[in-house]
Amino acid sequence: MLNYIDRGVGAPVVLVHGFSDQSNSWFLADPDLLEGYRVIAVDLPGHGSSDPWRGEKITIGDMAAEVDIVTKALGLERFSLIGHSMGGMVAQEFAVQHPRKLAGLFPCCTASRGDLLSGTAFNMGETKEAIRRDGIVAAMSADPYSAFAPGFESPLIQAYLEKEFLTDGETALKCLDAIKDWKLDEEKAKMYPGPTTIICGEMDRITPSSFAIETGRAFENSKVETIRGSGHLAFLEKPKEFSEILRKNLPGI
Repeated sequence: MLNYIDRGVGAPVVLVHGFSDQSNSWFLADPDLLEGYRVIAVDLPGHGSSDPWRGEKITIGDMAAEVDIVTKALGLERFSLIGHSMGGMVAQEFAVQHPRKLAGLFPCCTASRGDLLSGTAFNMGETKEAIRRDGIVAAMSADPYSAFAPGFESPLIQAYLEKEFLTDGETALKCLDAIKDWKLDEEKAKMYPGPTTIICGEMDRITPSSFAIETGRAFENSKVETIRGSGHLAFLEKPKEFSEILRKNLPGI
């Protein structure tokens, strides 16, 4: 089962991080993120403290199934689900597979299909080649500023990179294929009855705001919230604004 952080009391909220990230990153800029809620932040396979993925390949559906295992083990019958980047894809997949389990869905800085990323600052082919050739540390260090808004400077950048360095390289390669191959089943998405709040960064060069608009069209009861001046890592760059959006839109359980 996945490693996870489980803290606080109140209505449950599950957090799913992005590619080459981990659970602790959610709290780097705001250690009190979602205080007053029960917050469960998972480490996806091969990320953070979770074991590498042993299968020949992994899919976004596999990751959603792993999140389901954790929530079942914790006895969560209904909860809100927040996913960033690759984790936002996992969250969307979870919503179409288990629509009645979610009180609210929050895809953040993500896309409804992986092929959209082929023309952005996140070049999956080059990243795969760099991981194979140089290892995860060198690959993630090559362009550390691409995930942030232009001009953003903070010690948090290095702290974030150090979390990325813990990712298992072989699992990371499988995850890149999972991202590339994934596409939201829009027919099933229409069946998800809960509210969907899609969060995007105004200056995101990896998953621009147009991606959020497309995701919004897939979910009936949805809206888009844009964080001004933020890049791809909205929860790090603009933690106050990110938290305000969550608190404003988190539904009752």
